[in-house]
Amino acid sequence: NEQVKTNHDDCEAGTDNKQRLYIKSMDGAYLMHCHHCGLNGYYRPRETLRRMLDKTGAYVKKLDPNDWSIRYEEAHSNYSLFDTRGQLWLSRYGFNEPMITCYGIRENDRGIVLPIYNGFADLTGYQVRNYEGTPKYLTYTSFGFSMLTRDDYPNRPWVIVEDLLSSYKLQQAGYTTMCLLGTKLSQVARAKLVAEKPERVVVWLDDDMAGHVGTVELLRELGALTNVTSIINKQPKDVPLADLIGIDL
Repeated sequence: NEQVKTNHDDCEAGTDNKQRLYIKSMDGAYLMHCHHCGLNGYYRPRETLRRMLDKTGAYVKKLDPNDWSIRYEEAHSNYSLFDTRGQLWLSRYGFNEPMITCYGIRENDRGIVLPIYNGFADLTGYQVRNYEGTPKYLTYTSFGFSMLTRDDYPNRPWVIVEDLLSSYKLQQAGYTTMCLLGTKLSQVARAKLVAEKPERVVVWLDDDMAGHVGTVELLRELGALTNVTSIINKQPKDVPLADLIGIDL
């Protein structure tokens, strides 16, 4: 937890000769912030599985997708203690501390923990957005999708999305959302749509090749079930919350 100050070489705001770059050591990592240009930085020496196994007493076990509930509870929910990388990633999409608390977003030693729901009352798994390595996302659930409802806006359509942050944000804006955790409609998700029979559905997947292909397939699948339209522009999580509240889907 020691902190030092130094000049920021090549500072974009101009020559720094007042030691405005602060570097702090914390939990084996280094946090950096320049009070001249505002640049943030993070560095952690790479910790490999081999090094972990070589440590005396170290024990590494693959997570069981069916044993997610205890591991979710073990993740901490104190936003002020989140790794800087996690705070920056969440704030990039407009998530503040009240929203993070509202949706039960947590952090474990791998990254940001995003809950999977079947309505707010029923937690059915979680997804980890990795800080390092691949794959970028690790999903622990047997449910197949995440569902967040808004019964106070009955005339609004259901919105189908790919990712959990988009689902949380649209639900915050007043929409019932179904997150596919990808681009394909699982049998369980399809059964949910058949049972609930929403009057209208909007498909809003990512604006990339996988999202475009998935949108075409979903329009074909859902066309026989309900009135369905699509949006191919950005991602919901990229849109400011105020704009999502004001938009007419």
